[in-house]
Amino acid sequence: MSEQSVVLHVRPATVADGVTSLSGGTAVEVTSVTSRDAALDTAAAIDPDVVVCDHVPGAGLDGLAVLDALSDRHPDVPVLLCTPDLDGSVAAEATRRGATEYVPRSETDPAERVRAVRTEGDGPERATDDTGQKERERELRTNNEALRDLTRLATRDDLTNAETIDAVLELGAERLNLSLGYMSRIEGQDYEVVQVVGDSEVIQQGATTDLANTYCKRIVETGETLDVLDAPAEGWADEPAYQTTGFACYFGGAIHVDGDLYGTLCFADAESRTEPFSEAQQTFVELLVEWVSRELERRQRESELERYEGIIEAVDDGVYALDDEGHFEFVNSAMTALTGYDEDSLLGAYTGAVKDDASVTRAESVIREMLFGDRDDEATFDLEIQRADGTAFPAEDHMTLLYGDDGEFVGSAGVVRDVTERKARERELREARRRIQQILDRIGAAFFAVDDTWQLTYWNHRAEEVLERDAEDVLGENLWEMFPEAVGKTFHEAYREAMATQEPVSFEEYYPPVEKWFRVNAYPSENGLSVYFHDVTDQKERDEKLSGLLETTRSLMQAHTASEVAETVVAAAEAQLEFDLNLVRLHDPETDVLRPVAGSSSLPDRPLYDADEAFPGEAFQRGETIRVDDFDDVERYDNRDANAAMYVPLGDHGVLSVAAVETPEFDDADVSVAEILASNAAAALDRVEREEDLLRYETAVENVRDMVYVLDEDGTFQLVTEPLAEWLGFEREEMLGEHPRSVLDDRSVAAFEQRIRDLRAQTDDASMQLETSLVTAAGVERPAEIEVSLIDDDVFRGTVGVVRDLTELKQAREELRDERDRFSYLFNNLPDAVVETEFVDDQQAVRSVNPAFTEVFGYDHATVLDRELTDLIAPPDEAARAEADRLAAVNATGESVQAEIRRRTDQGFRDFLYRGVPYRRDDGRMWGFNIYTDITDQKERERRLEVLNRVLRHNLRNDLTVVMGLADELAERLDDTDRLSLVERLQQKAADVASVSDRARDIERAVRRDDAGTKPVDVPDAVASLVDTYDEADGAIETAIPPVDAAAADGRFTRVVTELLENSLDYAGPDPSITVDVSVADERVSVTVADDGTGIPEYELDVLTGDEPITQLSHGSGLGLWLVIWVTESYGGTVTFEESDAGGASVTLTLPRTDV
Repeated sequence: MSEQSVVLHVRPATVADGVTSLSGGTAVEVTSVTSRDAALDTAAAIDPDVVVCDHVPGAGLDGLAVLDALSDRHPDVPVLLCTPDLDGSVAAEATRRGATEYVPRSETDPAERVRAVRTEGDGPERATDDTGQKERERELRTNNEALRDLTRLATRDDLTNAETIDAVLELGAERLNLSLGYMSRIEGQDYEVVQVVGDSEVIQQGATTDLANTYCKRIVETGETLDVLDAPAEGWADEPAYQTTGFACYFGGAIHVDGDLYGTLCFADAESRTEPFSEAQQTFVELLVEWVSRELERRQRESELERYEGIIEAVDDGVYALDDEGHFEFVNSAMTALTGYDEDSLLGAYTGAVKDDASVTRAESVIREMLFGDRDDEATFDLEIQRADGTAFPAEDHMTLLYGDDGEFVGSAGVVRDVTERKARERELREARRRIQQILDRIGAAFFAVDDTWQLTYWNHRAEEVLERDAEDVLGENLWEMFPEAVGKTFHEAYREAMATQEPVSFEEYYPPVEKWFRVNAYPSENGLSVYFHDVTDQKERDEKLSGLLETTRSLMQAHTASEVAETVVAAAEAQLEFDLNLVRLHDPETDVLRPVAGSSSLPDRPLYDADEAFPGEAFQRGETIRVDDFDDVERYDNRDANAAMYVPLGDHGVLSVAAVETPEFDDADVSVAEILASNAAAALDRVEREEDLLRYETAVENVRDMVYVLDEDGTFQLVTEPLAEWLGFEREEMLGEHPRSVLDDRSVAAFEQRIRDLRAQTDDASMQLETSLVTAAGVERPAEIEVSLIDDDVFRGTVGVVRDLTELKQAREELRDERDRFSYLFNNLPDAVVETEFVDDQQAVRSVNPAFTEVFGYDHATVLDRELTDLIAPPDEAARAEADRLAAVNATGESVQAEIRRRTDQGFRDFLYRGVPYRRDDGRMWGFNIYTDITDQKERERRLEVLNRVLRHNLRNDLTVVMGLADELAERLDDTDRLSLVERLQQKAADVASVSDRARDIERAVRRDDAGTKPVDVPDAVASLVDTYDEADGAIETAIPPVDAAAADGRFTRVVTELLENSLDYAGPDPSITVDVSVADERVSVTVADDGTGIPEYELDVLTGDEPITQLSHGSGLGLWLVIWVTESYGGTVTFEESDAGGASVTLTLPRTDV
């Protein structure tokens, strides 16, 4: 290398996306050139240390060509080939051509790799001093070896498809140092393992499961690769992906074929990984994923092309070509079959060998007329073809002229068809004419021909127009040299396939130089290839818009509100249909206006319109699209840059308004796709309305704990309530989708169907009742009465039925004669506490309670009968009673009410979800059901988790940050004499983190009621006993405890007081003085713990008392005080924080007594 380090940078002449200068990043001189020749000259002049070569064909720089040239002239100079983005094909090709390293700029800074390569060349002393650099060098060599293996794999043609994928999996698993590699196929939520390398009891070829059970679910959701180093530590322990496979380490990416998800490429191991995957390893796996995607796409294209094989042999017509003197230059196999001559006999023979003199003369006359312009270049006429055996048959010859490269006439070509049976078979004649017309149409398309060396022999005027190249510029030239952009594309592969197989091919492909899509039909012969192609760009654009609308339709069908539908429509109009300004107005039936709901971000504010006002109102009323080509006709619009507008009705839901800015007007295609979008939106809005109706209906049915079912229009169960399913002995899911025959005999089914037909024939809102027997899951017949009504009288959508157990009903009639007792079974068996009350003089008098109420609140039916409900279970404080009276007052008006409340039970105060359902009896008296669902554990858990999670997460984050900082410092100072001190500090911080975690677990166990006993404790006795456990050495503790009994709380109370005492001892100084006072009142008992310490900081009190919200910066670090608050509040008590007389902290617990 040169004494002064120099880097040669070969970059595009113009600025390209993703290509930046190396200056400043390499710490050495950088010389830049912009071409292959300049690179060779400069390299010879400056003898560079490293060459960085960008490969940006779109900007005019072929980096691979530069790499070839440099490798020939300067084989010892390291060359880094760079691309703006990761490209697996270029990476493999660069490695094959001897590049030192492939560097995608989107993944790695080339300057960093330059430094690494230069460091490698600086000798053993530098390498010895930099262990990290050696690791990177080793990683580089490993990566390059893997890339070379991938390159060799890509060039092998002796492997089957399965063997190729197996080799890829082996290569990836070895590169990542993992034991298993596998490829999956994903269709919707169905997941199948299609190939596996490595041993696994779970991952076997052909194994299937739901996508939700795999790591690949995360890849599909995010669209990115997924790496898991230690699954349990990273939160996967409870996930099905880890539990079913046991893989602690995983790396995978999504395989896409033609833009659609095909499956995933995965690598895994049961052992966790301590070090993250290196950048090179990740990049290599991404290369593998991309390579497999392209390989599968290539296989798919080949499969599609194979469908077209054999067409040429199926053509019944003879095809020939003559030179300018009338001698055969080409005949197909059909021509030899028709004439009876073999191919060698016809080639070179005069056309008179198969045509009589009159036909030859006529053909020559037609050719002369074509040459002199007296007729078109194509002609069809009848003649007789002479067979080799001397016989003849009537034929039709469709002939055209052939011109050479210089535009001179060189001969003719034609298609000969046997028309012997044409006159007798008119139907075949019509088909023959259709086929002739197809040939004419095809010849009228863009057309070119090449010989067997790919030299262009024909180029018609339509090809000149479409491909923008004159015939005189291309005729006689090599097709691939004239159109290098087609090399490597479907054009190149399909044409070569056609020539190799002598089978025609058809395909569609995009050609970037002219920015057009073509539908191509290529017909090979031994001497060349004839290609017809049509410009289908407009059709493709329409198809893309329609395809986008299909995706939009899926989104519309997933929307749950009218606003979501409107926003989806606007987004689709902008993204899929490329309309400039879009607005959805929805009709408000109450005010009869068209209200703007969703619009383009650049759209100015738009007004409300009456349902018949302006263009939107007119389109809405007429139900037809209105197109306005002169935008000046649009009223009340302050953006006059628009050119045209159209208004498309969304059924009876509203109007889609569209304005054009970039285009002068809307054409019929624009209107067509807009109407398709509007039609789909109207259907989605219909569905949203229907779902809202059904949701309200379902909610009502689910809340009425009755035996109810719904049958759809096909007569299958759409909804079954839990009581009905339980009564029949089925799970609800078992009955959904089933026909009533599963619980009814055929005779009963027939009777029901007849009665339903009778109901549909009636015009009034009618229902029917039938008595029958239903068969349970155990085969037992149970008598029932079923009341059936139609769901919708206008359009039949099914029926709804209410099932009544006649056995229970008969028993109920013997005991009670009013309608209410139909619900006794439901009432008595509800798991929630229920009390039935009567509203008497603004109070709720208890009339009955269910067993669950007795179990929860401790009152049986005899004890609570006729007593006032609030007095029994409401908390004693005035605010709680006022809230209970308010809820009762709402119920008394006949309005149902629901709220989260706190009530007194035999186990203390608990939280409930309360539902009050009033009803009026036949005698006019107002009664009601009061339903209490216990949500105490849920609310306590929520409070505990919120506080504990934030406190622990904050502390752990801070301490771990310190730990990592010390670790970094230790790593940088391995030879420093202070390393022992750093290690000790690191260990201390780790111990602190562990103690916080242990403390959190201890607190969690302490707040569990079932771990401490649920019976009330004698508070004065419990406090005295606890204080006695402390030695005088701990501190001076003075008590003031009255000699009375006062029961409250439960077994957790001792832990609460312990936390207060321990807190005082910790923060009261070296000689603490603590007082404990117990005060007993009629309904409450209080415990106050005071000390002479530093007190509780104000910011801690603000969080504990709720004056400040719990955040990452404001959460309170005292877990013990949180425990005191949580447990005390669970008793229905309160915690008060004050300053003690001695200037320290004073904490008072006030608890409701349970023995009064």
